[in-house]
Amino acid sequence: MKNKEIFWKELYQKLGHLFYAVAFADGTVKTAEMEKLKKTVKERWLKAEESHDEFGSNAAFQIITVFDWLAAEQISGDKAYDIFAGFFRKNREWVDAVMKENILQTAVDISLAFRGENKDEHAFMENLKMLLDRKS
Repeated sequence: MKNKEIFWKELYQKLGHLFYAVAFADGTVKTAEMEKLKKTVKERWLKAEESHDEFGSNAAFQIITVFDWLAAEQISGDKAYDIFAGFFRKNREWVDAVMKENILQTAVDISLAFRGENKDEHAFMENLKMLLDRKS
């Protein structure tokens, strides 16, 4: 059985990958998308649970840290998404309906942050919904 705090830290890091992939779905990360992510982490993810990182900060800030690092390194959105998807498939039983809703709503918030959802972001969101809903 996984240690819950270790799971949360890993989840937050992988969510950073996912949310970066959402923002990068159209080939570029906009400032509005980064700002929306930061706001959403503070409003939604800091309240999810109480894990802390090795520096004593709420572990949910790992979402922003990883997102920023991926943007600075200009990692492909596909690679970032694949990292999240692999983690999710291996840990599906740890992700309840409330967490799935938080994941989807955060992804929607990011996709709408800059001039609304475009065709690429819409296709990305459909793939994410299928991943989260798949039973096996």
